[in-house]
Amino acid sequence: MAAQKLPNELLGRIIGLMEPTSTALTARSVCQRWNILAVPHAFRKIILRPTEKGYKTWGALLENEQIKDAVREVLIYSHITDDDKGFWDELPAGFTTALQKICDLHYVEKITVNFSPVCSGPESIQNDMISHETYPKRINVFEAVFNAIQARSYQPGRTSIRSFAVENMQNAPIPTFTSSSLFKSVTQDLEELDLHIVQEHNESREEWDIREAELVTFEPWLQDSWLMPMANLRSLSLCIDDFWGTAPGTFNGRGLAFPNLKSLKLKYFNISHYNHFDWVLSQTTLESLRLDSCTIATVLRLNEGLDLWNPEMHDWEPIPEGTFGSDWGELFFFPGTWEFIFEKIRTSLPNLVDFKFFPGPRYIEELDAVQTDINPTQQTTVLYGSRYSAFCEGDGWQDPTDFGGDMDFSDLEPSEQAMLDRHKPAEEGDQKALDELLGAIQRRQNQ
Repeated sequence: MAAQKLPNELLGRIIGLMEPTSTALTARSVCQRWNILAVPHAFRKIILRPTEKGYKTWGALLENEQIKDAVREVLIYSHITDDDKGFWDELPAGFTTALQKICDLHYVEKITVNFSPVCSGPESIQNDMISHETYPKRINVFEAVFNAIQARSYQPGRTSIRSFAVENMQNAPIPTFTSSSLFKSVTQDLEELDLHIVQEHNESREEWDIREAELVTFEPWLQDSWLMPMANLRSLSLCIDDFWGTAPGTFNGRGLAFPNLKSLKLKYFNISHYNHFDWVLSQTTLESLRLDSCTIATVLRLNEGLDLWNPEMHDWEPIPEGTFGSDWGELFFFPGTWEFIFEKIRTSLPNLVDFKFFPGPRYIEELDAVQTDINPTQQTTVLYGSRYSAFCEGDGWQDPTDFGGDMDFSDLEPSEQAMLDRHKPAEEGDQKALDELLGAIQRRQNQ
């Protein structure tokens, strides 16, 4: 059948399946009929870029009533390129004016804010070491976006924005913002939250990164001030670009309750106590759980950190001085295993019908302990080698299977190897528990 003879419903669906989206844009030029059918697909997602050209394009799009009806998602860039030097803190008038036009979008469902992946912490700014996108600028962007969302909520006939995402959110608390009525009024309607979090990186003195003040303060603030008020969430995704949850900051999840949560994804979350995963297990409505590059902490080597960071130390066992050939700092061992976690997931989350446990690219590219044929984009569940981790106060988190590395673990006795390298000794139990979990999920899917 010729395309021109297809009914509008079928032709419109075919155009909607075109990839990439630019193909649907091209389809508009075929004829008037194709133009009408392609608009809902070509402009489902629109982008605001902070340039004069970006403001002009944005304004032209929102003069079209059909496009305004088609938009379901808005992506807002706060920077021009990923290495944009964001020395300005006050937002340009054009950016603020453009954001206000969000009020004109009738059916938008999702807002995504994309910051630069490079950032400067508050202490760097105080010490006149400003580079990249600054802490005050990021706060101003958040406030401007939330003001636009709030203003839109006052317009009659507008849908509520249910989904909010942040790409490259800085790991620096912004307590004045999260305690404001603006933050509370916008987040009370959210059902989906996706946070990808980055941290300041000192290229000339990498060893200083672990002592950035926000590493201690951010995770408790994220838990208590950002997440805890969002009781209506149905989907939550949390990714911090380094192992998180244990040290230097602590994310214990206590008090987090999402009665309607169906989907949860955690990336680089580091488990270090027997009850550390209880906040996840208490979300009994979960139907989908994805653990991306998550680990269990095995060894902590601390010097000043015990007093400086005050980490939670229950379930940690002291290791005699000199173990692993090191006499620097205090050593602690956590005997927890993934076998324990998999078993708890199987018995505590009765509605779970989708579970993924997979390594990220950093493991596949760098570590010999991982199967080289794994494709991280497929998110295939596998008992990856680097599912346990170790922490050295001087060097941060690392894979303990890499003996002879920065932690000076060398010439180990067999008993010490078993203590440090949890991968092989725990493999049989971990695999059995993982298989039982996947089997239980398969039976639920077949019910």
